[in-house]
Amino acid sequence: MVVAVKKRGRWLVMITFAVWLILLAAGPVMALTNDDCFKCHKETNLAAGGLGGEMRSLFIDKARFMKTLHGQKLACLDCHIKADNKTHLRTGYRQVTCLTCHSQVEAYDPYKVREKLRRKGIKIPEKKMVGEHFLASVHGKALLAGKENAPNCYDCHTIHYPMAAKKAASTVNAAHLQQTCSRCHPERRPRGLFTRLATFRVQAHRKADLTYSYSRTACLDCHQGDAAHGEKELTKAPCRKCHQQKVQPAGLMFGRFHLFPNYDQQHSIWLLRNFYGILFSVLVLLLATWGLYAGLRRIGRYYQQQEEEDEK
Repeated sequence: MVVAVKKRGRWLVMITFAVWLILLAAGPVMALTNDDCFKCHKETNLAAGGLGGEMRSLFIDKARFMKTLHGQKLACLDCHIKADNKTHLRTGYRQVTCLTCHSQVEAYDPYKVREKLRRKGIKIPEKKMVGEHFLASVHGKALLAGKENAPNCYDCHTIHYPMAAKKAASTVNAAHLQQTCSRCHPERRPRGLFTRLATFRVQAHRKADLTYSYSRTACLDCHQGDAAHGEKELTKAPCRKCHQQKVQPAGLMFGRFHLFPNYDQQHSIWLLRNFYGILFSVLVLLLATWGLYAGLRRIGRYYQQQEEEDEK
């Protein structure tokens, strides 16, 4: 009996020692830092198959990322929760949603990320909690309904480089709004000389407010409540005083004013654009005719003077 107990104890010691050696050899499992992530993600040719089977770039511009508030305050793993050094390379893409931090909806925060950030001393300002407003907007409803090509947060703000609208480099800065919005709404962007001539009044008119600077590129001036996060008074533009949001784009006045230069959607714009086109063509023809006439007349005078000199 004593011998059996001694043998059992000896095996227990040996197993414990073996497990200890394995753990010692493996070393401590440390969480990845941002620098660890950029060892791979700094490579411009790094790519992998996306969730939909498409090839997607995994390159991240570190210098640009570090200029954002996310880069200055957050760790990569704060958003990419499951991208740890044990499973990251095997699991591939993980769904990340901005609503985890930027909304109060608990269903979007199953891993209690907001609580973890609070423990790190990171508090998200109330004005940045826009998730509920976004989900109630036209964009958010399309996303919830699962519509194809429905806009997500990163379609406007980019995935890794979101910046406040007041920053000049931000994709939602007033100077870049037309380019950002036209990625999904290319038909709304003014194209061509005649279309621009037909809508020049939007840039110049001073009707509701003589002090306000109107611009065709300031999408949010008219689309308050639809674009952005669904805010009703996002800018101080007075456009909504005359242009009603609920009216379909049927004419020049008192409706949603957008550029649909075809007869079915906005016949007035179509007619005005073609009027400018015909007028421009007539002016070019008149100028060309006048130039030809003036040239022939000058040539005629030259030969007439030559004949008069020869007669003398």
